[in-house]
Amino acid sequence: MPVPIEELLRKRNEIDEVIRKDYSQQVTIIFTDIVGSTGYFAAKGDTAGRAMVQRHNDLLFPIIKEEHGQIIKTIGDAIMAGFDEAGDGVRAAIRMQERLAEHNQGADDKIHIRIGLHTGRAIKEPTDIYGDTVNTAARIEALADGGQILISKATAKEVEKERLNLHFHGNYPLKGLKEKIPIYEVLWSEGQEPKKPSPKARRRIKIPSLKMTIVVGAIFLLGLMVAIKFIFQPQETGPLKKIEVSPLRVSAEFYPPMDYYDGLPESPNLKVKEAFEKGQKYKQEYRFDEAIEEFKRCLKLKPTDEEKGALFILIGNCFYSKSKYKEAFSWYNKGMNITKKTGDQIGLATTYSSIGLIHYTQGNYQEALKWSEKSRKIFEEIGDRAGLATTYNNIGEIHHARGNYQEALKWYEKDLKISEEIGDQAGLATTYNNIG
Repeated sequence: MPVPIEELLRKRNEIDEVIRKDYSQQVTIIFTDIVGSTGYFAAKGDTAGRAMVQRHNDLLFPIIKEEHGQIIKTIGDAIMAGFDEAGDGVRAAIRMQERLAEHNQGADDKIHIRIGLHTGRAIKEPTDIYGDTVNTAARIEALADGGQILISKATAKEVEKERLNLHFHGNYPLKGLKEKIPIYEVLWSEGQEPKKPSPKARRRIKIPSLKMTIVVGAIFLLGLMVAIKFIFQPQETGPLKKIEVSPLRVSAEFYPPMDYYDGLPESPNLKVKEAFEKGQKYKQEYRFDEAIEEFKRCLKLKPTDEEKGALFILIGNCFYSKSKYKEAFSWYNKGMNITKKTGDQIGLATTYSSIGLIHYTQGNYQEALKWSEKSRKIFEEIGDRAGLATTYNNIGEIHHARGNYQEALKWYEKDLKISEEIGDQAGLATTYNNIG
């Protein structure tokens, strides 16, 4: 005889009450993320990249602890931390930005982070925190730029008695939420101007392979069957046992525009090479206006057509990073035209991908898919596997954003397979550590 539905519902209510009473509490979640870390790893290598992340951790971990926070986990170059008091979390965020600003004054390799905070109820365990509050904080962080702190209205309300300089940016849509939420910026330095949040995704986050998903699902179902059998088998009455549940949380985001150099670092034209290196240094320091000026200076020094194509793409990427999409689109178009002329297939595929990203950022998913497909076809033809991995991820995220989850999963599977085959350790770490 099956268990009566009424009994199932009564047991479910008992379990919910235990979780609410013993595990659910108000917390403030903070997410941080290093801006430009993917490019740093690519340019400097894994060892230098890991050393940079360690410097970042050494600078910021003590601040979290000093402000009574708990470091929940590190996710590649990101930090997730929890605070019982919102004021402690916001003070930690300000101190982290101040610490890095001080560090960057005398550092060759500067570190810039974006920060997002949200306050709400969550399931808090000794070593982890779960719930919509966590997901919302992560999505707010994704709206921020380097050096920026964004918080939700819930967090702003908790710190309204603090002497903080807050700027209200308006209501913004967050993935997974039906309604837009109010976003505030904490202006933490003297003379700092508010910067409009950018809804573009920042990190290349992928989901596990279909095979892994099936295995995890089977384990979950088996555990559920055992739990039901345990709950409803005849047994002596006694206190309700606590059942700990660790939910799977999956998110995925669009990969940023790809930089393309095509021989510029080894240019025989020493003046071009010098200007490029200077512009690239400014770009890595997020001094995009100065980077643009140096790359434009390169264009006046008689570079080859192939070098011009790479410079057009780099200038477009700088404008994209400044959220000036019209200007970025114009430079990508120049890059597209000259790479077609020179037959530079990698450069052409890169411009197609970047144009697709602009359309994606603006919510034009059909156009984004069209340009990403153009990029994919070229990368497949020339066998550029790294480019393919990025493009597969991007196509998957377009389908994800449109709600076509099965189609998205197919493209994420393709991405994961290539990343495993080419030994992309940073990509794989992101894949398996950014579930949630």
